[in-house]
Amino acid sequence: MRDCLLDAEMNPVKEVDEEFVMRRNNVEFHIHIRGMGELKAHGHAVLTTKRLVLVNRDPSIFKSFQFPYIHTFKEHFKPGMRGRFHCEAKCKPLRSAFNHPADIKIWCGEVGSVVFQNFYKRLLIRAKEQLDAAAIMMELRGAQFQAELARAGPIGGETIVYVQADGNAVVAQTMPAQKPAFRQVAN
Repeated sequence: MRDCLLDAEMNPVKEVDEEFVMRRNNVEFHIHIRGMGELKAHGHAVLTTKRLVLVNRDPSIFKSFQFPYIHTFKEHFKPGMRGRFHCEAKCKPLRSAFNHPADIKIWCGEVGSVVFQNFYKRLLIRAKEQLDAAAIMMELRGAQFQAELARAGPIGGETIVYVQADGNAVVAQTMPAQKPAFRQVAN
């Protein structure tokens, strides 16, 4: 779960059969592991076709945590106070020193939070169905999912989406800012 390999841009290094889907900057997260306590941080969340990676802006305490979707359970998505989005989940340890599931809590601003939620829910479902990265990316680029995203509202300037609807090469595209719900801080 803890400290996955990160590249120079603080994104996780891809695993075999994995693609980047979304990076959401300016998130707050808490990770609680029984016997270890609670770690609180600000940074960014990266959704891939296999896992959620939370990257700490201040790596002096810890760099990152990774949570494979196939080991994630009890997911709850809800709007929070002052327009913030809130997500909670648990994740079973995988080849780690931790014997207990991690409790994960994530908060991010309102603008783009429904888009993040839609991607995260879809990725959790498809990973548990054991679809490979190519099949997941094909679905995310498909007209039906793109229409769902369009109805979800603006993406916001805090988000980078790595999925192009036309199916060409995956290129990072930063969406225009839409009045962030709280101050945007560079990661």
